[in-house]
Amino acid sequence: MSTELQQDIFDEEQEEVLDEYLSFVSDDLRFAVSARYVTEIITSYSITILPQVPDYVKGIFNLRGQVLPIIDARVRMRQAPNAEEDGKCVIVLNTKEGEVAIGFLVDGVSHVVNISDEEILPPPANSRQELVSGIAHIDNDDYLILNCDKLLEKSRNSIQ
Repeated sequence: MSTELQQDIFDEEQEEVLDEYLSFVSDDLRFAVSARYVTEIITSYSITILPQVPDYVKGIFNLRGQVLPIIDARVRMRQAPNAEEDGKCVIVLNTKEGEVAIGFLVDGVSHVVNISDEEILPPPANSRQELVSGIAHIDNDDYLILNCDKLLEKSRNSIQ
């Protein structure tokens, strides 16, 4: 077999690897979080308010016997809070190891998008969005890629 033919076969096998991301909206911005972290999406929930917690912690809720903190995406991302409850839902996020779970309250979930690592650009150097790890431009839309590890770590530390 010629070297050129072998290289063509190798190139075809090295197809672009796409990861699945769940996209959601918060204050008219499109965000995406790796689907590896998403456990489920809750549309019907009851939040118990907690005293003396950071303002972005809406409270806690009981998910089949597991008590989870609810983090308001708008407030956590330094956006204006929204009292309107219509369409809001909770994305349950877990670490890769399944140790930490939180509920992330968002304005609405959009759809799953496939994004390759090459499509994710670094955030601007002067960005104050500490939880955004990159930006992807897919189908004429920009998605802010959420750094789920940092979100889970900071959320766990702020509630303890």
